[in-house]
Amino acid sequence: TAIHASYSAPTDQVVVFGSSISVAGINLDALRSELLASRSIEAVSAVRIPPWSPGFSSTRLSRSAEGFATGKQTRVTVVAHDFFQTFGMTLLAGRLFAKGFNDEPPANARLSPNVVVDRLLTVEIGFAHPENAIGAVVHFPGADATQPAGQARIIGVVEAQQQSLIGMGVRSNVYSFDPAQSGFPVVRISRNAIPEGLAAIDAPDSRRAARCSDSDRPWP
Repeated sequence: TAIHASYSAPTDQVVVFGSSISVAGINLDALRSELLASRSIEAVSAVRIPPWSPGFSSTRLSRSAEGFATGKQTRVTVVAHDFFQTFGMTLLAGRLFAKGFNDEPPANARLSPNVVVDRLLTVEIGFAHPENAIGAVVHFPGADATQPAGQARIIGVVEAQQQSLIGMGVRSNVYSFDPAQSGFPVVRISRNAIPEGLAAIDAPDSRRAARCSDSDRPWP
């Protein structure tokens, strides 16, 4: 089944695929390699829930394990490598998710051990400046009352960018790194080559080359 970009994301340079690569049997790393072979493609990443979807995941974050009652509800955005570069999001402090770091979560974890947050969340949980949040540990409740609280370390702060419907009083974002759970590719196209970029995304050869078995290329 062909995959087509279904709608534009917050910037006209970013296109979100309308189908999950896990359903289509496509490898994200292979797809990234094929698309980046075109000079019209600037970056490729993936998310668990596509931007502007009606549903979203959230959790309550606090700077102390006992502070959930006064913690802040924030949207959980699960992403793969190069997500922030794909959306052109400005890094204000710290670092982004990168290979060579222990950023990936253990199985069934609600958040990755290292997280990136937006500037709005740093303000909500009481940091005067983005750089003050780097290295801080935040706590979140377990999946249910029988599960212990979890914790994650803030490694980076990005400028806030609205990518979802506003609701339930949730304004800020915590970004969790989990490529295995990020099934919807997002692609940044060169502003000067948008028609060429869209053609590269829809090219049958690119989609065919990205389909592979375990023996062909490593799966994320």
